Amino acid sequence: MNYILFTDSNSDIPYEEVERYDLHIAYMPYQLDDAEHVSDLGRGDVIPNFYAAMRAGKTPTTSMLTPERYTGYFEPHLAQGEDILFLCFSSGLSSTYNSALVAQRELADKYPDRKLVVLDTQNVSMGEAYLAMEAGKMRLAGAPLEEVAAWVEAHKYNVRYWFTVDDLVYLKRGGRISATTAAFGTLLNIKPMLTVTRDGRLISVDKVKGRKKAVKQLAKNLADEIVDPQDQVVSILQADCLKDAQALQGYLEELVPGIRCRTEMVGPTICAHAGPGTLAVVFLGNERERT
Repeated sequence: MNYILFTDSNSDIPYEEVERYDLHIAYMPYQLDDAEHVSDLGRGDVIPNFYAAMRAGKTPTTSMLTPERYTGYFEPHLAQGEDILFLCFSSGLSSTYNSALVAQRELADKYPDRKLVVLDTQNVSMGEAYLAMEAGKMRLAGAPLEEVAAWVEAHKYNVRYWFTVDDLVYLKRGGRISATTAAFGTLLNIKPMLTVTRDGRLISVDKVKGRKKAVKQLAKNLADEIVDPQDQVVSILQADCLKDAQALQGYLEELVPGIRCRTEMVGPTICAHAGPGTLAVVFLGNERERT
């Protein structure tokens, strides 16, 4: 088992899980107050402070990792004779996967006897984390790199999502909705229902009026699509809206008796594009449909 397992901080994976599964993290940067920062994955107060900064009107920006930064993460391990399996943030949401491939090609020339496998998870946040944790579990049980990579490829489309946001301005900034749609949606208190497509893009597929209805709709969508709820733990993701997350868990427990949930925080790089008040459920269901 002479290989290591990498994922990135856009997985929002809690740091205790990083330690439990012996994972390595490529930290995705964001810029705030003219300085570069990275998530602490819940170890301290970085994420709550980030929410507070956004609610105070600050506008963070994000950037992808360059090939040079990926090389900085990967090369020390290759030089020590370790192979690497890297589970990367969705290529449908960022070009960072392409940067990782550039680094992979360059390092393959320098370390021809080593393996550096880069997988596009086509997932985000705790969906990406789920794949990383399961991969980590397999690795610790002795599964070879190729077997773990094949498992991730076979199961990544079974990770399903439903999101809603509280303030449409962030979707407008990211170009996911028009300025007109954002203005009318805000005026009418419209809340979008978003999901992740098979190719890892975030799209709006429905809308409801009012936050309470949006929270209930998240629960209904999950109840309609979840497979084998007794065999999984559903992730509820919240960006400074813990009471809504608790309400969502209550609705889920009514609709899916015996369901088990864990609540985690949305990390800075995801929150920068969706905003405080983002609420999501991540679970296992049937494969996402081809578009």
